[in-house]
Amino acid sequence: MATRIGVDIGGTFTDLVYFDERTGKTVEGKVPTVPSAPEEGVVNAITQHVPQEIIEEALFFLHGTTVGLNALLERRGSRIGLITTTGFRDVLEIRRGDRVEMYNLFWKQTEPLVPRRLRLEVDGRMLGNGREYRPLDADTVKAAAQKMIAESVDAIAVSLINAYANPAHELEVERLLREEGFQGGISLSHRISGEYREYERTSTTCIDAFVRGRMSNYLRRLDGRLREMGFKGTSLITRSGSGSMTFAEAEDRPFETIMSGPVGGAQGASELAKMLGIKALVTADVGGTSFDTALVIDGKPQILFEVHDRQYADPESLGRCAVHRFGRRLDRPYRSRWSDAGRTAFCAGRPGAGLLRQGRHRTRHDRCGRMARYARARRSRLRHSPQY
Repeated sequence: MATRIGVDIGGTFTDLVYFDERTGKTVEGKVPTVPSAPEEGVVNAITQHVPQEIIEEALFFLHGTTVGLNALLERRGSRIGLITTTGFRDVLEIRRGDRVEMYNLFWKQTEPLVPRRLRLEVDGRMLGNGREYRPLDADTVKAAAQKMIAESVDAIAVSLINAYANPAHELEVERLLREEGFQGGISLSHRISGEYREYERTSTTCIDAFVRGRMSNYLRRLDGRLREMGFKGTSLITRSGSGSMTFAEAEDRPFETIMSGPVGGAQGASELAKMLGIKALVTADVGGTSFDTALVIDGKPQILFEVHDRQYADPESLGRCAVHRFGRRLDRPYRSRWSDAGRTAFCAGRPGAGLLRQGRHRTRHDRCGRMARYARARRSRLRHSPQY
């Protein structure tokens, strides 16, 4: 019989539940999230709601978090570079050659995770059948490594054409980068997303490199605190495609934890649908910073293998539960409103007084003012456009 402790970190609150199979007892708890150190919110939840003997006897710690997702949405990840095959430097901006909003005349593409000056090319080429067409030029790799080191890059994404068919060149690039003295993280596309289509594989590899440092450091700190509290079991984190993985596996493949938090709700709802015999179910997970929905059919959350998120304009070519997020601004990096005291206001003297409202309270006049400013800006763009 096993005792399991589960903790989910949200933008405002950190929620806990533990289940003791010996007694059938379930305990829930909620504490404010600690923005500067999310692992402290986890520790606070455990110390306040779980007895010490349960902590020491628990076999599993299951964790859901939005740390990786928030790092991506807020653009607060590592400083990364990209090494790619000659001629593929701009694949992050060319993408598929289409527009996200086809009929929006004022649509502007968001900035890629890697600036162009840190997207470097190396010579060498593999064919789609895995045969080497042109050998890798070691000198171009060494030159790229020195520039990355000079630019103080934290992590490097390596995405060479057709590496899914033959990863030999990517492995050689990794060896040369270490040989030249690069100490940061290296994400190889054939390990991250071993599938064809260069844009999907490259963008996913860049996402992995971008969140790798923050997620790895967070998981190490959290695991260390759990051990200090006396926890001796296995630490697991939910995967974007449902299921779980160990902290060590998550450090190697941090991109699989991007939707770790929201997926936990979808998976739990699917189990409930099975118990109640519900054939089709739409879930709604209302949090402090977003509203997440998922579709459950025959007790199974639907899986997407490609995700379009206009927030950062890079699709993740990986399988995950089809959780859709609402409430995010799509035109600029999002800053989540954490539970800091300086960012909250009580609605005293108003209907529903006593409820905690996040962010500065906006009145009807604020909304009207924003609409008027938007209208003026739109007229100005039309007036100065060549077609006007």
